[in-house]
Amino acid sequence: MMDRVNGALLYLSSLYPQSIVQAAFVDGGGAENARVVRGSREAPHVLAEDVSRDAFFRPAFALAAGRVHQSRPHISRTAGEWVVSYSTQVPRRFGSALVHVEQRVESLRADLGVADSRFEILVLDSRTGAVVLDSRSPQQTGSELGVPGDDRFRALAGVTGDGARRLANLRVVYRELGVAAGSENDWIVVASAPRVRAASLLGVNSLPIALALLGVVLIEAAMARRWARTSKDALTDALTGLGNRRKLVDDLARELPLSTPTRPLGVLICDLDGFKLYNDAFGHPAGDALLARLGRRLSEAIGETGSAYRLGGDEFCVIAPLGVEGIDGLASRTIEALSERGDGFDVGASYGGVVAAGELSTVEAALRAADQRLYASKSTGRRSAARQAADALLQALYERQPELHDHLHGVGDLVAAVGDRMGLAGDELDLLRQAGELHDLGKVAIPDSILSKPGPLDATEWVFVRQHPIVGERIVSAAPALAQVAKLVRASHERFDGGGYPDGRAGEEIPLGARIIAVCDAYDAMIGPRPYRLGMSAEVALDELRRCAGEQFDPAIVEVFCDLRAQERAEAQRSLTR
Repeated sequence: MMDRVNGALLYLSSLYPQSIVQAAFVDGGGAENARVVRGSREAPHVLAEDVSRDAFFRPAFALAAGRVHQSRPHISRTAGEWVVSYSTQVPRRFGSALVHVEQRVESLRADLGVADSRFEILVLDSRTGAVVLDSRSPQQTGSELGVPGDDRFRALAGVTGDGARRLANLRVVYRELGVAAGSENDWIVVASAPRVRAASLLGVNSLPIALALLGVVLIEAAMARRWARTSKDALTDALTGLGNRRKLVDDLARELPLSTPTRPLGVLICDLDGFKLYNDAFGHPAGDALLARLGRRLSEAIGETGSAYRLGGDEFCVIAPLGVEGIDGLASRTIEALSERGDGFDVGASYGGVVAAGELSTVEAALRAADQRLYASKSTGRRSAARQAADALLQALYERQPELHDHLHGVGDLVAAVGDRMGLAGDELDLLRQAGELHDLGKVAIPDSILSKPGPLDATEWVFVRQHPIVGERIVSAAPALAQVAKLVRASHERFDGGGYPDGRAGEEIPLGARIIAVCDAYDAMIGPRPYRLGMSAEVALDELRRCAGEQFDPAIVEVFCDLRAQERAEAQRSLTR
């Protein structure tokens, strides 16, 4: 937050670098939260702990938000030179704060420069006639304000309106500026010249000082506009114009205490499905344009009854009081707004929703519950998408190599049984089964003459074979729902002792799922027939696994696998004797 504040203060200073000597953000307790002096950000440890006794503090807070308090000229406590300060109140969710800007008096005086040296332009204090600014006399830092001892214009104290006078040997014209709302200054602009007719002075009038004071007004307006933009930006997503996460938290903090069983509040967190593929296919600019379109649709769909937010990336949120449509109706409108289909793409959304009716009394609890339900929804969707993608790949493999298809299904059943015995469940077990089924998919790129060769492979043929896990990974990873499966496919032919391929990983560097697949794949391959041999018996295959445990295979997994097969045989024998 303070980074944004300092950025806004630096921006204000950059608008008028010769004029603004200091800009600060002061909270309602009087503490400076941020300060920029002469275009440089001040370190936190030098910020004032309490400026509530400074002259600007109480008058500024007495004004309505958006009004600007203008102080009388004074020496800046921080900058050490004469300034006029402008302070405006910025309302916040928890208390109020001020933006406080100090402008050099000398910068105002410099703006009074008159091309004709016969004339001078002055600003007088209407109360006393004392000179505040003199176009010919630079304001000295640390000295008295204006031109000390210059009492030529004391006779003008208290004048009203416009006029012309002779004061000693001077001809003057003057204009009363009056006291603006929120200002402590009551100034008179004077143009004067010795031995010049008043009629000539009337042509000079107060244009230069009017222009100078216009600069002050512009600073005030720019400050107010910039701060309004900064405050809005802090709560708004720049891409979609929806509220951001901070705005969501603020709104929920206000709305949750008002929710009741008769007036429940719906909270939805949504995540786009298919957006990554859209981004990859059409590019990030097109992806940003899509997010902006969906954001506008979501805002229109929710209307004035609720609020929509973009939390970042492709994640959106909606909060709204629930009517007869309930949470399902709100979700239906939301999902429809966040969906778009076209040639080569299909973007939809998943959601997690909660009904806050008193039991979810904190912002954190409501968002956590909605997020957990979104995750559960996405997980179900991912499992379904992954299963569909895996089935499509297996069907394509069946058309190409029916015998390999049967082997992969057999390995899938074995790895699922071993994974279940080792405590895997849910997503992990589903991914393991799919990896077992697809681990040899890359063999579609190996020529049939190599796959069906009855004798040992030569060096060139082994190059093809050792590449198939990489080919399989590439094919499988083309389906985003199978990204984790692809990693297991690549590692499924590594050896526990590091002598496998394609990466030569060893021990626990190899993912657990890939180590399980290696054992089950070897067993299924040994008991199944090959072009160059008949299949082994189960007992011989198990002995071979034990012999290679610690070298080719993880010994712990071999032990689990052998125990599992022994239990299956025992159960089969018991069923025969019944």
